[in-house]
Amino acid sequence: MSLNPNQLDAETLSLVLEQSADCVKLVDLAGAVVWMNRNGLDVMEIPDFAAVRGQNWAELWPGSVQLLIAEAFEQAAQGGTRRFEANFPTLRGTPRWWEVSITGVRGRDGAMAGYLCISRDVTSRWRDREALNVLMREMRHRLRNTYAILSGLMRGFARGDPERELFADEMADRLAALAAAQSLFGDDAAPAALTPLLSALILPFNSPTCPIALEAPPALWLDRGNADAIALVVGELSVNSGKHGALRHGGSIAVSTEIAEGRLQMRWDERSGVPAEERHRDGGQGLQLIEMIVAAREGNFDLAWHLDGLTATLGLALPAAEPDLQPAGALAG
Repeated sequence: MSLNPNQLDAETLSLVLEQSADCVKLVDLAGAVVWMNRNGLDVMEIPDFAAVRGQNWAELWPGSVQLLIAEAFEQAAQGGTRRFEANFPTLRGTPRWWEVSITGVRGRDGAMAGYLCISRDVTSRWRDREALNVLMREMRHRLRNTYAILSGLMRGFARGDPERELFADEMADRLAALAAAQSLFGDDAAPAALTPLLSALILPFNSPTCPIALEAPPALWLDRGNADAIALVVGELSVNSGKHGALRHGGSIAVSTEIAEGRLQMRWDERSGVPAEERHRDGGQGLQLIEMIVAAREGNFDLAWHLDGLTATLGLALPAAEPDLQPAGALAG
């Protein structure tokens, strides 16, 4: 039986690797670079493969990343694939961010023969992310300034009236707590602890007319995506409660969390002193934004309405531990 010339075969696969826009390398069991595709040489700004042929690939990276590569080689030898992201300049010194994957390559006899190392240029994505981070930091800075201005105005107008001064002080404390919640998100890569996050988001609204019970959350560190999703949901629920629910009319709110089967479940139970007449409508902007962000985190968000309030349930997938992003400086890719 002859092969159809249009069918995929080993030669076609080699052409695919050669034409890949990514930087594709074959590394032998000793860690030496034995092959790199043409487009990889171009994207790394390497004019001649001789510049890297035979060099130990891991040793081209800084020490912090070499440890990741050593762990990746061990994982690849067991049949797994390791991925990480790091910052590396090209041979000409052009700054670049790379998404790197390392997979084991086996020979015909099934024994390990080396490693397939693929580096994808994600510089544009990192630049866009950094631009967004700068914008978000500026917004948080302006928001904290707004909180401070509002506190000052309230205290100024209340000066001389003991009852108003007491009210202004209480509100200023709440605004200060909200500002503290914003400070939890100062670093895009830093995780946030669940307990202080929920405390900062929820307890500023606690009052005698609407006590808020926060059940002791589990000790858990959240990545930025899940922390943002929780902050968005709690913020939306608080705003709606302040407009139509228990925070405006009196009542009670209970917030509880638990971890089950690798997922974080948060429950918001709200009961108001008046019937729940104003409810979320399908297509509302706040609800749409919540659904989009929660879906992006592989989560779920559900609302159940009652005569005197609502129960909101947020579920989020807890990601497996990932290696930290490591800065790098020497030629690699």
